[in-house]
Amino acid sequence: MSFDWENYIDLADDLKIKREISIKEAYHRCIVSRAYYGVFKLMHTFLLSEGFRPTGKYKKSIHEAVIRELENSGDPDRKLIASNLRSLRAKRVHADYSCSPEMKLKDAEFQIILAKEVAQNIKQLVP
Repeated sequence: MSFDWENYIDLADDLKIKREISIKEAYHRCIVSRAYYGVFKLMHTFLLSEGFRPTGKYKKSIHEAVIRELENSGDPDRKLIASNLRSLRAKRVHADYSCSPEMKLKDAEFQIILAKEVAQNIKQLVP
């Protein structure tokens, strides 16, 4: 059985509840990261099932390749997913690599909401 990438979104939601006061920002950053990776891997897995294979300059950045594939699809639903993935990815990069500004609970909560919405949009692509 393969891993269910939506479990990362569920984990992000669980972390929101269980966060320790002394390390709350670490929890917030982890939530943002897991929310992004949950939907990214859902979309990546779906595209692979359709025969997607990154080429050229995007072969080295699978994240950008997935987003570009969706943006260039001509399908408005896929373009919306691409836009939301790009937003989630930008927050994830900030959470993983930037010291400031502080990552707050409201930022983390918004990323969970957006990730759940994107996951639903991805499921609607399945015939």
